[in-house]
Amino acid sequence: NISLILSSPQGRAVTTSRLIAAAQPGDKARPVVIADGLTELSCGHWEKRPRAEALKDGHSLRPGWGDRPPGGESYYDGEARVWAVVEQLRAMRGSGQILLVGHPEINIVFLKLWLELTQKQAVQIRQPQGAIYVLSEERLLRQMDVSLSSDRDRIYRI
Repeated sequence: NISLILSSPQGRAVTTSRLIAAAQPGDKARPVVIADGLTELSCGHWEKRPRAEALKDGHSLRPGWGDRPPGGESYYDGEARVWAVVEQLRAMRGSGQILLVGHPEINIVFLKLWLELTQKQAVQIRQPQGAIYVLSEERLLRQMDVSLSSDRDRIYRI
């Protein structure tokens, strides 16, 4: 039972958040709070280009924590704005389960900070499209892949 939904301000995340909020059981509406810190990392000059075109050599978009695409953001660049979201969540302890709806690259930054991972551990996370995280007071992190082609569901404990 989700008590609050934190969403990136980007359209697809807001739409997903509102659909999930409307589908929750019971009469109580679940609030959707827009968290600017969850905006996806900028890909700069590669924005809206096919990955295969931007990464012709098959390399990763951001192989290291400080690496950034031309004109874009690194994971490190995203830490300052995501840190504010992490602090907000920690201050909300006791509020029940919170659903976080973001985007693949910024979610990696969030996971690093929330789970207190090293940069090396964080860049090894494979963040699929369609992943949703449910957080609870015990810092239990549940990743649900909601894509139509997969039934993966992972639980991470700290």
